[in-house]
Amino acid sequence: MSNTIVALNAARNEQGSQMICTTVVGRSGKAFLLADPIYTQARRAISCLVEPEAGDTVLLAVNTHPAPAFILAILTRAHEQGGAVVLPGGSTLHDTQQGLTLKTPNLHLASEHSTHLESPQLHLRAESADVQVGQIETRSESINTHTSTLTLQARTVTSQVGRLIQRAIDVFRHTEKLDETRAGRMKINVQGHHTTRAAHVTTQAEGFVKIDGQQIDLG
Repeated sequence: MSNTIVALNAARNEQGSQMICTTVVGRSGKAFLLADPIYTQARRAISCLVEPEAGDTVLLAVNTHPAPAFILAILTRAHEQGGAVVLPGGSTLHDTQQGLTLKTPNLHLASEHSTHLESPQLHLRAESADVQVGQIETRSESINTHTSTLTLQARTVTSQVGRLIQRAIDVFRHTEKLDETRAGRMKINVQGHHTTRAAHVTTQAEGFVKIDGQQIDLG
């Protein structure tokens, strides 16, 4: 064999990637600082979803292009209290003793059949919400709602209530057509002036009609 010819296997062994184990000691930007005397820093490989932390023992691939080294996997961690899974798109899953937190610019949940949420407590917070539902059914023991402005637009509203108690400072109601009230008994208490205006007024009673006042003007 000529002296100018180099075998392919020998060239691959000399220039190919190697894997070593080392410890993460810190971080500088996107690079992780290592305890290895030769390979002092490395970047996290895309396949290594768990974010390395200081003190982790990692599997390192060296002599790689374009970076000198890549962290392929985390072998051991000094503490197992949590960690972070970083996806290539930038979304992050944080796992701690308190629970799981998902941070992402936009979140889209799609299910072909159904989605179920079960929790003793459910908290929702948003600047604005847009809910479009073909049919909704709710069951609850009690509902407390605090709002500054409420606008309701509906063709038909049907409610069945055992007892209805309303308190308001001012009430303005406009009915274009019929306003009908059916009650077993009705009592109206007005502290100030009570005014009734209509084109025609008809009062019918099966029993007696009583009008009591200090002064009564008819006509």
